[in-house]
Amino acid sequence: MRPDLLLTNAYDELMANVLDAKHIGQGVVDGVECEHLAFRGTDTDWQIWIETGARPIPRKYAITSKTLAGAPQPGSDCSHASRARSEA
Repeated sequence: MRPDLLLTNAYDELMANVLDAKHIGQGVVDGVECEHLAFRGTDTDWQIWIETGARPIPRKYAITSKTLAGAPQPGSDCSHASRARSEA
């Protein structure tokens, strides 16, 4: 899975190997209310937090590899990009 949210076909790319998806509930990322979604795939599991309201933009994501020892979980806090966009 490519964790690239900027692709023109991001939905197709992200959902290609998803076996199960769950709405975890609401959470807060940097003081912003978000919907927390979790996805289970063949080789990777991933989570994404999306801002609620009029600006449904990703605020954070985490990816867990099932094929690498120790199940590393790289991810990103997207809030700095969101703040820059809102200030423009």
